[in-house]
Amino acid sequence: MAQGQAVAVHATGFGYTGRSHFEGQDVMQSGVAKPYASASGWLGRAMRVAQSEGGVAISIPMPLILRGDPASETQYPSWMQAPPKATYELVSQLWADVPELKPYAARLIGSDNVRLAADGTPEPNQQRRTAYSLAKEAAQKMQLPGGPIVGVLDFNGFDTHAGQGAAEGVNATKLKQIDDAIRGYREGIGDKWAQSLVLTVTEFGRTASVNGTLGTDHGWGSCVLAAGGLVKAKGIVSQWPGLKKSQLFEGRDLKVTVDALAVYADALQSVFGLPPEVIQKEVFSYARDSFESRLFI
Repeated sequence: MAQGQAVAVHATGFGYTGRSHFEGQDVMQSGVAKPYASASGWLGRAMRVAQSEGGVAISIPMPLILRGDPASETQYPSWMQAPPKATYELVSQLWADVPELKPYAARLIGSDNVRLAADGTPEPNQQRRTAYSLAKEAAQKMQLPGGPIVGVLDFNGFDTHAGQGAAEGVNATKLKQIDDAIRGYREGIGDKWAQSLVLTVTEFGRTASVNGTLGTDHGWGSCVLAAGGLVKAKGIVSQWPGLKKSQLFEGRDLKVTVDALAVYADALQSVFGLPPEVIQKEVFSYARDSFESRLFI
C-alpha cells in the first residue's frame, strides 16, 4: 500500500443475502443475481466479448467464473510424480501422425507440465502446489508469447466457525496464503507487474462478532483486495456503514454499501477496455450502484 499498488475496498458484496456457500459462490462467479441461472461466469463472458487470448485456471475443474471463454483452460499439478520430459516427447511423436491428437502434441510439451529441479529431475509436485508456487507458475505461463492473459486461483478454508484466531491462527494462516500467492505472482510476472491487476473474489463475509466457539459465521459484507501496477487508489476505500448493532445487517453482519460487481466492472474497463454499456449488457445481468471513484487506471 505504501507504494500505491494495493487497495482494500471494504463493505462490499453482492445482491445475494443468503448464507449458503453453494448459492453464494454461484452468484459471485456467475455475476447473475439468481443462483444457478447461468452456465458461464462474468470473467469468462468479459474475455469472450473482449476477444482475449484466453486464461488459465490453476484448479480442477474449470471454475464457473472463467467459463464462457472457449480459449481458457485449466492446469494443476497432479498428485502423481511427473515422468521424465523424454516421455512427453515420445508421446508427442506418437501423436504427430494422428489428426485427432496432433493439435495436442505441441501443447503437451509447451504446457510446461514438467518442472525440473537443479539436478535435472522432475520437481516434486507437492512443492508446486503451494500458493506461492501455483501463482508464480501461472505468472510464468502468462509471460510466454501467446500465453494466457488471465490467471485464476482457487482458495478455500476460510469457513472459520470455530477457533478462528486473530494475528495467529487458522484465519491468519489462510490470509498468508493469499499474501504468498500475490508475492509469487509478482515474482513470476516480472516487469509486467506494472500492467498487472490482482483481485480477490469471495461469496460473502463473516459475522461482525465472534460466536461461542471463538469463530465467526456466514455474514453479508466483505471486502475486495486489489494489487498491481494498474491500481490507482491506495489504502482503504469504503462507504463505511458502522459496526454498532443497529448499523449491522440483521443485527449481525457488516452491511454492503459498495456493489462488488461495480468494482469488478471497473477492473474490466481497465484491463480489457470494455465500455460500461457493454459490460452491463454482455457481462453482468444487474448493477445496483455505480462506483464513482476509479480504482484502476
